[in-house]
Amino acid sequence: MFFAASGACVAFFLQQIPKKYQPKILNGIITVALIILISVCTFNISKPLVSSSVKEFFEPNIWIKTNLGRDRLYYARKHHRDNRVEQFRDLVAPGSKVALVAGGNSWIYHFYLVSPQVEIVPTSLDEVKNNTQAYDYLLCLDVECNLSQIIKTPPTGTEILNDSFSAYKTLWESSNKSLQQGKLIQLKK
Repeated sequence: MFFAASGACVAFFLQQIPKKYQPKILNGIITVALIILISVCTFNISKPLVSSSVKEFFEPNIWIKTNLGRDRLYYARKHHRDNRVEQFRDLVAPGSKVALVAGGNSWIYHFYLVSPQVEIVPTSLDEVKNNTQAYDYLLCLDVECNLSQIIKTPPTGTEILNDSFSAYKTLWESSNKSLQQGKLIQLKK
């Protein structure tokens, strides 16, 4: 906000300077702005343009890995060590209502990012068990999603909840290589 507000100050400052000096001062301001932009992009530790060591110089740059920032799921894949966000996007139908049961430090932003047409409702596992008909899917992140009310498993792989007798099916579950637990369950067909 400080930098946005300073733009008006610079504009008023330039109005007070005689016309013959304005181009030189404006060129100076542009030069300083470009130097600041280049130095910030170059020395940004988390997303550097230029590597800070010889070993890192020969590794692919973060800007190359993310296609100049276009790959919005790069950090999610790196964090989870699987492609759960893409699977969520592909498996959940648009217009669905998803119950989200997550741990305190779960990365949930990417799920909202890839499926803006899906209603994701943070809730508890008890609420989902008590009201399975209210949701189409259950997404569990960083928590054990043990639906203890299961009474049997039919041969089709569909399981039955005891209280509401509604069928559900596990569509995706995190693998052993993933650092975080995760599961997507379809509650309605």
